[in-house]
Amino acid sequence: MNLYYTGEDSGVPTITYPYTKTAVEGTIAAFDETVHKIMRKEFSQRAESPKTCEGCDFRFYCGNR
Repeated sequence: MNLYYTGEDSGVPTITYPYTKTAVEGTIAAFDETVHKIMRKEFSQRAESPKTCEGCDFRFYCGNR
């Protein structure tokens, strides 16, 4: 499997890793949990860098201003 980074300006914009059903299921579970936390407005981990917040789509929701 390959993961392609569209914003990569230098180097190789892809990461290649082997496909395993267990790894994919684990990633899906982690993603689902993240979505549920967003829906519950649980933003316990906030970015420490103001630059990170400037480009974040959720900056108006998390209260880390």
